Amino acid sequence: MPDRQALAPLWSPSPLLAGVVTATPDFIAAGSCLITWLYPTWLGQRMVAHLVLVMLVEFIVIHSAGFIGVVVVGDSSKPKKILALIGLGLLYSLFTGAFALGEHTWWPFTTFWVLIANRIMSVLISPAEDIRAFPVVIVLWAIGAALYLLGAVITSAAPIPALGITPAVIAAQGFHVSGLWVDEPWRPLAFGVFYFAAFGVAEMLMAWRMGARAPSVRYDFA
Repeated sequence: MPDRQALAPLWSPSPLLAGVVTATPDFIAAGSCLITWLYPTWLGQRMVAHLVLVMLVEFIVIHSAGFIGVVVVGDSSKPKKILALIGLGLLYSLFTGAFALGEHTWWPFTTFWVLIANRIMSVLISPAEDIRAFPVVIVLWAIGAALYLLGAVITSAAPIPALGITPAVIAAQGFHVSGLWVDEPWRPLAFGVFYFAAFGVAEMLMAWRMGARAPSVRYDFA
């Protein structure tokens, strides 16, 4: 039978606490996007450029989070998990490293790992007695991918107001490329508000679902 320790989360708090802990970073990200959209320099002179990169890096996070999450909750031995995580980390770090080199800063690289840690935390901190009692990794990946795709389509086509983003603000960001998100950076900021807020709500609801299901889940670990 499966090892109980391998199937249990690292910490099983109450559904409310688990939801708050896992969703807080996403709500902070959504709030940062909203504040920067309204007051572009309040959090930093180049915060607009930083948040545009965050939304680009999040695409890589979505792609990698599922693979990394499967490794974390898998049945492999700890050494094999560590080697697999190092390999995946190095692979995806190549992409974020390219962003970092293009922008002459390590900011995208560190952002990638912060976002990845937030996604993995949703798996390791669970109110469920057994992580596999609810397909945490698959559901979170599907929710994130769906919200990202939906948000990207809507904010690229809809008439989004610039609010505090003026031509002078855009010029001060020092973008090295061109494109819709660079020419109209209020679009990825609006995207960030929608995506991170919606994902945070989804994480809270998922924690509640796992907590509600946990008491009825029973396994024979003998």
